Amino acid sequence: MALPTSRDETCAPSGKVRSALLNALQDFIISLWAGRHGDVVEAVHPSKARTDGTSTYSHANQRIDSGGVSIVHYPLDVRVGDRLKSVAVARYGTGAANITIRLIKMTAAGAASNVESTTEVNPAAAWGTTTFNFADVTVAAGETFAIAVEFGANAMRSGTVHLTKDHPP
Repeated sequence: MALPTSRDETCAPSGKVRSALLNALQDFIISLWAGRHGDVVEAVHPSKARTDGTSTYSHANQRIDSGGVSIVHYPLDVRVGDRLKSVAVARYGTGAANITIRLIKMTAAGAASNVESTTEVNPAAAWGTTTFNFADVTVAAGETFAIAVEFGANAMRSGTVHLTKDHPP
C-alpha cells in the first residue's frame, strides 16, 4: 500500500492515531528499505565508454566498433560502500579472436589495478552476452571503477554494460 500524496487525516496533539495510518507508514518504510538495500542494476550505454583511439563509437548503431586490437573503458557509477556483484557485457566476436573483460580499480593516489577478469575465447560473429560474478568487491573511500573490454581483433563490437550492485546497511 502506498502512502497518499496528501494527508487523509490530520492528527491532533492529544488525538488518537488510527491503525490504518500506522500500517501505511510501516509499509512505506519497508518499501524504502527494500529499494535502498536490494540489488540495483546499472546500465552503462556505449556512448559513455572511452576508447583508445583504435575503437570508435558508432552513433548510427549505438555500439563500440573495434578497429583492431584495442581497449574500451566503461566508467561505473559507484559510491563508497557499494558491493559490486556481477557484470554482463553485450559483445560481438569474430569467431577467431578473444574478448577479455576486466574490472579495473583506481585508487585516490592514482594507482590502477586489475581486480578480476574473464576471457571469452573466440566468441562467434553474433551478438551475445558475457557475464561474470565478482568474488567480494566493496567500494572504499577514494576508489573508482571501470569495466575494460579488450578486443583481440578488428570487427569486434561491444554494447551496453550492466553492473549489478547493492549497498549493504
